[in-house]
Amino acid sequence: MEKVSREVIQEILDNVEILDIVGSVVPLKRAGSSHSGLCPFHSEKSPSFHVSPSKKMFKCFGCGVGGDAIAFLMKYESKSFPQVLRELGDRVGITVFDESSTGEYTSLIELHKVAQEFFLANLKSNPKIHEYLKKRGLSLKTIHQYGLGYAPDSWDDLLGVSKRKLPKVEESYFESCGLFTKSDKGKVYNRFRDRVMFPIRDLKSRVVGFGGRILTNDKSSAKYLNSPETSLFQKGKLLYNLDRVIDQGFEEVLVVEGYMDVIGLFEFGIKNAVAPLGTGYTNEQVALLEGKFKKVTLIFDGDNAGDKATSRAIEKLVDSSLIVMAVRLKNGLDPLEYLQEYGVDLFQKEIDEALSASRFYCEEVIKNNPLNDRRNKKIAYVQIRDFFRGRNQVFLLGDDTMNEPEVVHFLSAQFGVDEGILREQFFQPAERKIDYQATKKRAYPKQQDLGMKLMLWAYETKELMDLFFENLKEEDFEESIQKELFINLRLFFTKEECSLEQLVHQSSDELAKYLNDYQWECDHQENINRGMDKKSYKMRLKEYMTGKFQIELSDVLNEISKASIEDENYNSLVQKRNSLMARRNNILRNL
Repeated sequence: MEKVSREVIQEILDNVEILDIVGSVVPLKRAGSSHSGLCPFHSEKSPSFHVSPSKKMFKCFGCGVGGDAIAFLMKYESKSFPQVLRELGDRVGITVFDESSTGEYTSLIELHKVAQEFFLANLKSNPKIHEYLKKRGLSLKTIHQYGLGYAPDSWDDLLGVSKRKLPKVEESYFESCGLFTKSDKGKVYNRFRDRVMFPIRDLKSRVVGFGGRILTNDKSSAKYLNSPETSLFQKGKLLYNLDRVIDQGFEEVLVVEGYMDVIGLFEFGIKNAVAPLGTGYTNEQVALLEGKFKKVTLIFDGDNAGDKATSRAIEKLVDSSLIVMAVRLKNGLDPLEYLQEYGVDLFQKEIDEALSASRFYCEEVIKNNPLNDRRNKKIAYVQIRDFFRGRNQVFLLGDDTMNEPEVVHFLSAQFGVDEGILREQFFQPAERKIDYQATKKRAYPKQQDLGMKLMLWAYETKELMDLFFENLKEEDFEESIQKELFINLRLFFTKEECSLEQLVHQSSDELAKYLNDYQWECDHQENINRGMDKKSYKMRLKEYMTGKFQIELSDVLNEISKASIEDENYNSLVQKRNSLMARRNNILRNL
């Protein structure tokens, strides 16, 4: 990511009016010192979304999202941190990035342009590949529309062409662009060989990566090969064909499994399909969809694997503001096979009659947990209940909220539970979201929160940060959110180039929410422990370490009490106990 100083970020935030930015898209009413309105990120009837002009922050007490003007635009417009920062900087006349520092990015874009031209030229001069694509049902129009090309079975021709056309590109960029790979002996050669090439574009329609499909059934080679992760190509932040769908102004998007599905649908005149570049979905991809469309229809392969993939996608989309529908294609067919077998009209009928996300998810859970077994029935009931609780009802019920009686009736018949009880248990807001999967065996929320606060308090001054890193290591934190914060602080504390605001924008959704809540508390509570002195910090550090060691020692002593001296792990448990006690005594002595 392009570097930007914390001073520049703060200057931009000081000069933009968050009320103007949010108020341009969210109707707001004055409520005391703040303004309130309906949250744009989840469905609600009573306003729980607040904007504080004096603090330059927004916060929704319904879904928990919050932050500054940058965070709002990133989420609302589905843009990256650099994009939003640059746009806000332009708005208030502040230069954000030094363009001379983007040499690698520009070079990688140029290398991909050359590669695309090279692959196109090779396809045009190779009738065998044209025939292969024709047999796959693709017309010349479709091949041209999606810029399909061919990487010949050669080790260094693309490399040679690239170096001739781009003589000023640094040697290191040929290794980092993803188009080439390096042997153990240090020789650089073409990554893609004897493959049909699919250019992958970003939202600005620039080629940033490629997917390559083999032409044979050689099982020793991967059927599809994508570009590796680079500074230009991050597959978790891209969706294939998204730029074209957005440019055509569709409000509804079809999500399919891969780029061959997208291209196959286009061949039949269906132009609003996108696909991920891997098996899973990321929060960034969900945000891309959420910012551009009102409705998403999932159309995966009609087999068990496709159904499971649909359920996973639903779980990822569940907290979005999108209307989500799902199609289950019959006879195990994939979308292209279905179109070839039954035609466009029946395919469109499948879309028109798609199930709501909730109905599809319920059917899949019940299919995987047959209700004739009492244990399975309980598992299915709890999983579906926890899926529904506190969710966005527009998401769950699809186009028409009148679907709720139908869903409730379906579940009532399946579980033999009164519809009134189901409504009470399933459709009431939950205080917290429950993960039906296995959770950690022990949880210490107060201890975890204190560990997080210690890191954030230390971030205020270099003296406290030095003290923190002298006494704590990454392994002193168990939860993933704690480890992420520790790693980020260590990284940015070393570089000294990142503000807490920038840290928020580069964190996972879970950590970003925690940091935004912390900022909100700091700005709205007078008794918050901010700017504490070294003596007070040492006391809280000692409190955390004492609690941590108490928990760990308790666990080890409990295991020792259950073990026999003859057990293989007995000595290792005793050593672990002694090590914990020694480290505890050493830290407490130094504090």
